[in-house]
Amino acid sequence: PLFLWGMSIDGISAIEGNALPLDLSFNDDVLDNLDTAFSLHFEARKGDLLLFAEYQYVSLDPEFEASIGPAPVSASIDFAVNTVELGGGYTVSSNERTRWEILVEYYAAHRPWLDRVKEN
Repeated sequence: PLFLWGMSIDGISAIEGNALPLDLSFNDDVLDNLDTAFSLHFEARKGDLLLFAEYQYVSLDPEFEASIGPAPVSASIDFAVNTVELGGGYTVSSNERTRWEILVEYYAAHRPWLDRVKEN
């Protein structure tokens, strides 16, 4: 399958009790800070049955500067997302050009990005 997977980040990060905005838009910031991205996809069919699995990993390494009171602060955040998708399906109807399937899937994501904030 061919697809585009995009992300943006909008939130607040706290460093030693001081809140700083964290805003990364997909088209400007995420592509500039992209460290690693890959996806693995597996699909198997037998008759009308379908099984599939997918793993995706994205790693960003944004750096930013801000001020806390009069003191300038620069920081780097190691941001990683691991996602797993598992599923199955059954073909309800098909012809030469189209296949209609009922799919059941499970999606899970692990985002340990705030575990690794480094002050520079």
